[in-house]
Amino acid sequence: MFKDKAEVAEEASRLGDEEFPTFTLYVVLGDGGVNVKEKRVRLYMGRSKLELWRDIIDRLEDLGFGMDSDYGRAVATRFGLPKPLSWLGKCSATA
Repeated sequence: MFKDKAEVAEEASRLGDEEFPTFTLYVVLGDGGVNVKEKRVRLYMGRSKLELWRDIIDRLEDLGFGMDSDYGRAVATRFGLPKPLSWLGKCSATA
């Protein structure tokens, strides 16, 4: 069990390439959303946590996510996917 978001961010930054998409799936489903019609995946983060999540944001950008702003929150967004969850690759949670 994690004590706080800082501990979660630290552990998530250590995840390997196979584990990171699974973590990301749960984060998107918890703090974001998937819009199949608009072919968009979004993850919302408070601006105060951007430095804390910097390593994770960098990895999201490597997966093709872009950073934006929406109502004072930072938003990681991925547009134009033929299949909105295709960024998960071989995520064990989708098997």
